[in-house]
Amino acid sequence: MSQTQIQASANRNPLPTGAQIYDALMAQIEPDLLTKNIPLLDEKHKGETPEQHAQRTARYQKAMAEYDKRYAELMASLNRDVAQQKRTGIAAIEQKNAKKEASTLSGIESAILSSS
Repeated sequence: MSQTQIQASANRNPLPTGAQIYDALMAQIEPDLLTKNIPLLDEKHKGETPEQHAQRTARYQKAMAEYDKRYAELMASLNRDVAQQKRTGIAAIEQKNAKKEASTLSGIESAILSSS
């Protein structure tokens, strides 16, 4: 597959962006930390006390730790899935080539036997 074909395929079936993956995971953990909400946090929490700020900071730190855990699990799962797809594809190609080689050898064998 040429680079142009790969790019055309990617344009038809785009992979999610980093922000999309981040938001998909973070939406389940801490909606305040979605990419669209981060710029609004100062205004949203403008009047909070130092104690409230400390509690929120601790909550965000826990959320980020949970995000890191889920992201690692997602990437491990994707890596396993992609590796399996690669193995499946290679096996299919090898099987196809083996059948083609067997057919070619059979043809050569038949030609040799018929010329004898």
